[in-house]
Amino acid sequence: MLKIQLRADFLVLSRALTAIVLSCFTLAALNSCLFAGDDVQSPSPDPAADQVPSESSAEKLTDELLQHQMMHDIKPLMQQYCFDCHTGSSAEAGVDLTIYESIDAIRNSSSVWNQVRGLIKIGAMPPPEEAEMPDDATREKLSGWIDQALHYVDCEQCSAPAIVTVRRLNAVEYDHAVADLFSTDLRPSQAIGFVTDEVGNGFDNQGETLTLSPLAIEKYLEAATLVSEEVISENRGSLRNQSREGGSLERGDTFAVEFDLAAGEYEFSSGIEFGFNQDFSVDAEVRIDGELIDSFEVAPRRKNYKWKREVTEGLHRFEVKFIDNEKISEGGSRRRLRIDHVNTKGPSQGEPRYPVSHRSVVIAYPTDEVSVEDAATQVVRNLFTRAYRRPADDDAVEANAKIIVQEVNEGTAYVTAIKHLIERTLASPEFFFRLERNSGLPANIERLQADVQYVEAYDLASRLSFMLWSSIPDDELLRLAGDGSLLDEKVLRQQVDRMIDDPRAYKGLVQQFFGQWLGLRNLDSIQVDQDRFPSYNIELVNAMRRETEMFCDHILKSGKLIDLLSADYTYANPRLAELYQLQFEGKDALELYVGSTRNRERATRNGSYRDESKFIQVSLDDKRRGLLTQASILTLTSNPTRTSPVKRGKWVLENIVGDPPPPAPPGVPALEDSAKDGSNMSLREQLELHRADASCASCHKVMDPIGLGLENFNTIGQFREKDQGLPIDAAGQLADGREFVGSGALLQLLLADEEKFARHFITKLLTFSLGRGLVREDSCTVDVILRQTTDSNFALRDIVKSIVCSDPFRYRLPSEE
Repeated sequence: MLKIQLRADFLVLSRALTAIVLSCFTLAALNSCLFAGDDVQSPSPDPAADQVPSESSAEKLTDELLQHQMMHDIKPLMQQYCFDCHTGSSAEAGVDLTIYESIDAIRNSSSVWNQVRGLIKIGAMPPPEEAEMPDDATREKLSGWIDQALHYVDCEQCSAPAIVTVRRLNAVEYDHAVADLFSTDLRPSQAIGFVTDEVGNGFDNQGETLTLSPLAIEKYLEAATLVSEEVISENRGSLRNQSREGGSLERGDTFAVEFDLAAGEYEFSSGIEFGFNQDFSVDAEVRIDGELIDSFEVAPRRKNYKWKREVTEGLHRFEVKFIDNEKISEGGSRRRLRIDHVNTKGPSQGEPRYPVSHRSVVIAYPTDEVSVEDAATQVVRNLFTRAYRRPADDDAVEANAKIIVQEVNEGTAYVTAIKHLIERTLASPEFFFRLERNSGLPANIERLQADVQYVEAYDLASRLSFMLWSSIPDDELLRLAGDGSLLDEKVLRQQVDRMIDDPRAYKGLVQQFFGQWLGLRNLDSIQVDQDRFPSYNIELVNAMRRETEMFCDHILKSGKLIDLLSADYTYANPRLAELYQLQFEGKDALELYVGSTRNRERATRNGSYRDESKFIQVSLDDKRRGLLTQASILTLTSNPTRTSPVKRGKWVLENIVGDPPPPAPPGVPALEDSAKDGSNMSLREQLELHRADASCASCHKVMDPIGLGLENFNTIGQFREKDQGLPIDAAGQLADGREFVGSGALLQLLLADEEKFARHFITKLLTFSLGRGLVREDSCTVDVILRQTTDSNFALRDIVKSIVCSDPFRYRLPSEE
């Protein structure tokens, strides 16, 4: 890691680099000048170097050199090979390369120039049909210079971390914060209808997009009221009757619910029935906390069953099991045991227990020995500390305690006054904004750079929790922040391990980062023709998403980055196992299908499977490996009625390779229009016809072969050998000339560029973690993380730890207060 306090050691070396950079001549020499932890090699002398103005900054000197090369060496080459098509208002793809006269102008349009660099490097531009084409050395010179112009920065210069814009919590973070703060499953963003969060840099947690509109403020106020009413129980007597929703059971299955109860005797009741107008009954069992309390016959018609039970204070589990025995005849084998509800009444004596959400806030009550103000002070301090993610301000605690006292004196119930406290707490910017305070500047870096400081310990706890959990810090993080030990790198790494192993990492880093990076959030909006794919329904969509999430969660906890592409296992429930033609726990998945199988294709639309919610790790055959062959990704990159090699190739370039193609130029006909009367043409032939358009050829040369390599998987990810009766040809050639046949060989080519994949993945995760777009200086951090994680073959845990311990994550610029 590049530690700011150690950077003074590099200043002498940086000054030496200044002199070396001035003498650089060729692009190869310039590359050798860029310090990357290896020995700096002596370049050849440059007769023109004396013409480069002298500056005090090594970085500025390099910019001047790049500018000099641009005008005298690079621009003539681009004029020779590029300007014919990329000049003026009629420029191809709307890209006019003649307007860029400076390095700064190029950097201000980095997305355009990154695409230019990629297309030049792989030979897609200029188009192959051009009469004059650059040789390989010229391509390397052009693409290498663009790469340096966009990304070069002197990593040994002491540059301050980029500013992270103060931002509000997005909808997911708000919901998770409320859930963790009050131990509730309420989702205010959905119940109230929050303003949709804008996406920036691929994620919805970016500071520049999380602004606060008047409508958003109204929604926050509504949410504060809703949460306070949900959390606080003003009528304790109503807690004597609790109810849980029921469910349905297949033979042999168990239904279970939990109740949080005070000590005492309770009456449990449930309405249960079996089938419709059956002339026989079935057996069921009821258990409480695992102990059998009743075994009985369930009548064909609904009946309300009751049981009395003495319990201790705490959580208690109530279970109903549908017994699978010889009494179930063939006529009723597919009927379900239906449970309408489960109720409790009690305790018969004493007070019922408040819900955990209520108890999480109201930690003290007024008594003969405890005044209202003393009790309120305890409640306020506890709530403010947890909600605002730092020790509560004494003045704020005192003021709010006095408000509660005043309300009680005026006749308001104590718990009602606490409800009003919750409303004030959640309506405060201290809660729904992520605010960071200035911290004391460590003495050992003050002399080097007085405008850079450690992220204050409590703010570091929040950075960590919102990165990994998309939620507020828990008690342990706050404790470690309080004693300062969280600033210790060893402790920080230990906390990363603890937090990754916590279930909240699934709802946080897995669903939020991986979900957005891979596009899983878009699955619900994908339209698939159900006449062609009748098994496609909401249950299958949910299974697809769950598979990829569980897969990523497993690799996050115990895998390496490359496993995302190469793993020979995945996670499946019976529905997904059938789609993949795999067995589920030793059985054909179809055997677990519940419903008529006389017309299997139609039945799957509304039918279900035994153990629908059960996902297990399953081994894959040679046809499938990693993310690229999972149904979620294959469906996301398809059209409603057919596959899309273009979408699939584009997805791989954007998400795996990190070289997204430029958008299609205006006026380009759709693939179907290009094919004209090609109803008997294969998809490959239609694409070849589409590429006959010169404006399409350059990008499709890059995308199409990748997508065609995945053609053995249909629109929803089922493996196939033919498409509309025609054999599938899954062979291809990448733009750099490497050839492959099928998805397996394609994957091997992608795996050969593991470091490139790692760099792209780190860039995306760093963007998500910091909540801002990356700047050129962040490339130094990416380089460091790459070096730090190479020995572990880019284990995902190690990548996360390196990001958390990196300079941009742990240091900040002070704000004006």
